Amino acid sequence: MGRSAFISRREGRYLFRARWPACLAKNSTSAFRISLRTADYKVAAARAARIGSWMLNVKAADDPEAALRALWPRLQTLAVEPARDEAGHVERSAFQLVAFEAQYRVRRLGLKPNNVVPGWDEHFVGLVRENSKAANIRAKAATVEGQLERRRRELFHQGADPAATARVAISQPALGSPLASLPETKGDKRSPLSAVLAAFLKWREGEDGDRSAGNDIAPVVQFAIDLWGDPCLQDVGPDQIVQLKQAMPEIPTPEGIPANKRSLFQRWSIAKATNYSIVDADGKTTKLTRVSASTLRKRYRTGLNTFWKFLIDNGYVPGPAPDFSSSSKKNPPAVERDAFHEGELLEFLSRPLFTGCASISRTWVAGRFFCQTFFYWAVLIQLLCGMRPGEISQLRCVDIASLYDKWHFRFAKRSLLAEGEEDGDGSEDAADTAPGGNDAKTRNAFRWIPVHPLLTELGLLRQRDAIVEHYLARKFSEAGGKDKLTAIQIAKLADEASQQWLFPDWKVYVLPTGEIRWSQAASKSWQYVKSKFKMTREGLALYSARHTFKGFIDDVKGLSDRSRRVVMGHAPAVDTPGGYGPKSITEEQADVILQLSNPTIDRMSVILLDAKRKADSGELKVVEAWRNDERTGDTKLQDALEERAKQYR
Repeated sequence: MGRSAFISRREGRYLFRARWPACLAKNSTSAFRISLRTADYKVAAARAARIGSWMLNVKAADDPEAALRALWPRLQTLAVEPARDEAGHVERSAFQLVAFEAQYRVRRLGLKPNNVVPGWDEHFVGLVRENSKAANIRAKAATVEGQLERRRRELFHQGADPAATARVAISQPALGSPLASLPETKGDKRSPLSAVLAAFLKWREGEDGDRSAGNDIAPVVQFAIDLWGDPCLQDVGPDQIVQLKQAMPEIPTPEGIPANKRSLFQRWSIAKATNYSIVDADGKTTKLTRVSASTLRKRYRTGLNTFWKFLIDNGYVPGPAPDFSSSSKKNPPAVERDAFHEGELLEFLSRPLFTGCASISRTWVAGRFFCQTFFYWAVLIQLLCGMRPGEISQLRCVDIASLYDKWHFRFAKRSLLAEGEEDGDGSEDAADTAPGGNDAKTRNAFRWIPVHPLLTELGLLRQRDAIVEHYLARKFSEAGGKDKLTAIQIAKLADEASQQWLFPDWKVYVLPTGEIRWSQAASKSWQYVKSKFKMTREGLALYSARHTFKGFIDDVKGLSDRSRRVVMGHAPAVDTPGGYGPKSITEEQADVILQLSNPTIDRMSVILLDAKRKADSGELKVVEAWRNDERTGDTKLQDALEERAKQYR
């Protein structure tokens, strides 16, 4: 058969197309297709010849074992050489797809590929790693940053003025590059998928004000690109969609996989090549676990749906979008979070952090110090107010405010308001115009939450006042004394003081994309505590405190389900009548929460207030944890907050 018989043309570009070898075919009409990534026939013929040279040998095989042996000579060559150019990357991608199918069929026969062909596993992992590396390089090169950097290097070698390179790079993208090939108008099906992903991420960065889509959506789209070999959109058909839906449930969690091999495609490739069992250099075997069903549903399907909607809205593909739902019985269900049992909760609150610790750096070792750290308050505010950890982390001193003449947390879109300024009706269109405006899970999370009296007794308001006073004292000292300032300057400093973080010792992590992980430090602390004190019951999590609060208010008579939803920051409408009524907490609802009491809370109070009494009497030495300011000097955080503020200017 002539090599050109493998080439087909679709909308100006070429792909390699052939029937699957009979020993590997799912059915008699099953076809193997992969983009040759060129519109030049001579180039396409040369690339098809490279694939056909070993594909013909596989076609002659009588069974999967013979197919594996037919692939072995070429695998030995490809495993030890890098992907030097586009032609090599095309062949390697095609080879990997066929080899995957061959070893899968061998395993279906109850055999191990390494027993059929000694050395197969080692060489195949080497091939997959090199292919993944090449795919990552291509994806990076397809981004705007990658194109600009490549253009800068070209101009530098040509002796151009370095100061002008950025302007020229933007105005003159390299000929033939993914950036240059992106359509100026909607709907170019000849765009490679990696280039369209780059365009999508650039658009989302403008929409979101950060590059959070690079964490939430890009990984699963990049997995599809790697799996399919970065085809043009015109080459993505039903076969590719089905292949993707079959592959996603096979992705393992990162646990046990080297830190530099954790892209979805790398994880999937390693799991397939090792049959979900990794042996390290010391001979220790680690079993890989597939991602949960909720990860497939909430992250992968949602990410693909969002990306495909972008494709449809911008004319790249026609609608409707494919159904990206996928699962298998091997994917574990998500672990349901549970509330604390009373005994667990009281035992947890009897630990040194709450009753007396060794030092601020050893809060889980018993000692003579009383340290009300961010984690101390994070646990108690969840238990007594039901706020999410990420919401608590974002509170400022000004966010403890008076409503109905009682203290409330004010978690709002605009938390940095001057005293007396109204926030309007909290509508969805209300913009946060201040740096550091709050992130929320949904718009229903913006709400007023009563401050339980036990928190006041434990000194939360005193901590707020101490932070404000400390800031003012420092600013007055820097000015040479309060009397050196005008009334307007003093008022401005007072406003700045009220806008200081309520928990400045709560370290905030900023990802390279600019996304802020508000609650990550609390999550890490919880994992440490859970392991140290062997809190192994299924369902226990940092969120268990919030679930416990929900149990508290479920037992309150006279509080409607809609009221509970408002207090928890959930959507109040579960049906048409539920959409009617106040969207924020009423005075009656607030009174119910402020008077919240039950035997469990009473027993909690005894433990917590006894430690506070010892601190006030001097039996425990007080360490003001809020003085350990993790935020003011964090330039990454300040830069991220400033970038977020720009989108509202």
